[in-house]
Amino acid sequence: MGKATWRRAFDAAEGAVAPRLEKLVHESGFAIAVVLVQRSRRTVGRTVEARTQQAWHLLNLPAGTDVRRLRRQLGDLDREVRLLREDVQRSAAPAEAAPLAVAPPEPVGPSRPTRTARRNAPRAGGVAPAARADDPRR
Repeated sequence: MGKATWRRAFDAAEGAVAPRLEKLVHESGFAIAVVLVQRSRRTVGRTVEARTQQAWHLLNLPAGTDVRRLRRQLGDLDREVRLLREDVQRSAAPAEAAPLAVAPPEPVGPSRPTRTARRNAPRAGGVAPAARADDPRR
């Protein structure tokens, strides 16, 4: 049985067109034309994207670039939470196996003076700072 009719028609058209297309593709002008078309499409695409982004933002709605950035940030946070969860599980595993001896808490020594005490302390020369008229605590 022979080839289908559509197949014979396709092969005939391809045989007539293919050599011309091969010659066209291998010319230097074709490569230049392809580069120019790609640059034009990229420029038009960026311009359209910038305009639509402005329109969405005027309506107080997120643009596609905003959504992409948020999805990337969400993925980063998800990865970080997963790593933290693994760290917690690894550190909890030895603690469950053998309880640690807990040392008694160290006695707390004198703490740093409060902000008010530092503010009211005498300065160099033994002179206490003057009270501010707008201070509500006075």
